[in-house]
Amino acid sequence: MFQYHKKLLISALILLILSLSCKPNVTPPIPEPDLATATRTILLAITNTPTSTLSPTVTHTPEFVPSRTPTPFLPVGLEKIESRNVDSIEVVSQLPVKEIYELVFSPSGDKMATISERWTDRSKYIQVWDLSTGAPIFSLENVGNPSKLFFSGDEAKLHVFIPYQSIEIYDLTQEVMTGTVDIVADQIAFSDDGRFIASGAYRGTLDESIIMVLEPSTNQEVLTLSNPGMVMHISFSPKADRVVAGFQINNHYRVNIWDTRTGELLKDLIDYETPIFSPDGTEAVTSNRDRIYVFDTASWVIKYSVEVGGTQSTYLLDFSPDGGLLAVRHGYDIVFLDADDGQELFILPDECETTFSPTNYYLVTWCYQSDLKIWGIPSE
Repeated sequence: MFQYHKKLLISALILLILSLSCKPNVTPPIPEPDLATATRTILLAITNTPTSTLSPTVTHTPEFVPSRTPTPFLPVGLEKIESRNVDSIEVVSQLPVKEIYELVFSPSGDKMATISERWTDRSKYIQVWDLSTGAPIFSLENVGNPSKLFFSGDEAKLHVFIPYQSIEIYDLTQEVMTGTVDIVADQIAFSDDGRFIASGAYRGTLDESIIMVLEPSTNQEVLTLSNPGMVMHISFSPKADRVVAGFQINNHYRVNIWDTRTGELLKDLIDYETPIFSPDGTEAVTSNRDRIYVFDTASWVIKYSVEVGGTQSTYLLDFSPDGGLLAVRHGYDIVFLDADDGQELFILPDECETTFSPTNYYLVTWCYQSDLKIWGIPSE
């Protein structure tokens, strides 16, 4: 009899275990975020940034007191880089920073900020460099997955955007976080003069993105638009009179260019690269495979197009600050073109990315595991 009850008990336990293992794991649906409310909170962060608890790790940089007059990090008397002399650029210095995902100059060109990734553990970190000494003046570890950096106009603060998480604002002198705000957005852009902030957030259930333009000085929402597809890019023209957004829609990449104030659609491009603007905003350049197209932004008529190299795709990189040079990447080469007619002037081999300094006296290049190089033209 005992053996019979023992068998019944074991059978009951087996049935209970099987019923529990077969129970479906139901996760409650995640509600769509209130994008308008979440995005408007950017204004609060910029106009009234409260002191908050610092979660990322700021590495404090000791003040450097030289015992003698230090040698300038960059040579004195560099010439401006122009179409007439770009073929004479040479490496004038280097910085030990690799795997760069984002690089921005401060408005004066005296500072440079980078987002990099370590090869060992793939963690990202941020550094701000003083280009008069070549020394890092600010370092930030454990910052998550940042994607955008922006200097304040007085160059005293650095804004760090972490998608679908926050904008964090750091005082570069005190080396502390002075404000942070949660924000629901995939992409974000600051206008060059800091007057506007644009954000883009994708709503997957509707397969559309919300684009918002905000004006911090007046605490006003300037523009709100919806567009099909996932937002992949957002930016402003140099004068912030146009906002540009790129969307992945099925198997196509579509770029829309709107008037910032009115929301009028000025131009749409299908399967073209996101355009970049000349410094004065009168031209916009885009590319499709190995050909670039230059538009007049008053009429949006193509001024000229030119094929770059062979069959490899061409990617736009940067205009020189004077508007005379256009840098593009073709394969693993950087090609410098005359911005007036697209004439090829000089090829810099085995480099991937480049950005001109705002001063126009030097440019930087970087490529994967190579150190960042600074190029200029020393005076004779």
